Amino acid sequence: MRLGGVPVAVQFTVIAVVMATVRIALVPAMVHDTVRRDRSPVTDPVAGVAAAAATAPVPGASGARRTSVRTRVGRVGASLAAWSEPRTLLIGVVIFAAAFSEGAANDWLSIAVVDGFEQTEAVGGLVFGTFVAAMTVMRLAGTRLIDRFGRVPVLRASGGVAIVGLLLFGFAPSLGLAGLGVVLWGFGAALVVPIGIAAASDDPEQAASRVSVVSAFMSMSSLAAPPSSGSPPSSSAPATRWS
Repeated sequence: MRLGGVPVAVQFTVIAVVMATVRIALVPAMVHDTVRRDRSPVTDPVAGVAAAAATAPVPGASGARRTSVRTRVGRVGASLAAWSEPRTLLIGVVIFAAAFSEGAANDWLSIAVVDGFEQTEAVGGLVFGTFVAAMTVMRLAGTRLIDRFGRVPVLRASGGVAIVGLLLFGFAPSLGLAGLGVVLWGFGAALVVPIGIAAASDDPEQAASRVSVVSAFMSMSSLAAPPSSGSPPSSSAPATRWS
């Protein structure tokens, strides 16, 4: 498959390199300085060492340039350090799974209804609209649920409800039961990503770098969901009528 005569593999490679370069270039501007300025070097030895290192001269550089270099190095280091935190990576894995589930619905739910239940495209669009509506309702109600029960219980319940909905949709013998599964699927998928982002940003000083890590998991999931969770109809299948 080619676009403008350029092979798809080349297109994907170029896009990946460009996006990775842009993200790395934007890190210094998006990550806040993590030095705790409210600590006294006298009472906090660690802060004292950090302050001494921050004010150490850089040979061959002017004062303003030395400050800029130190700030940029500190910000990039703080951002990359988040990739070594087990908690942040686990949050990323949870977000990856939730975004994969939501992405699969965005890409294939309507087609699955049309092909699997022999329904019209209008019905397929209606079922997908039901999924989106279920997610919207749950996200509107999510704040009260989290305030009352806490993030962890709501996250566990969301995962369970999403799995039940997926299984019901996948094995339902009728469109009615499949529709119920879609509603449960939407309810379960609605709050996982917001909860994960909130958990990653608990510490204001590290929020930007940690959210960037878990957001990268979400982006990877968006790329992986379409090809790994479904495929277009084969050429031997009857053509779909779009009206």
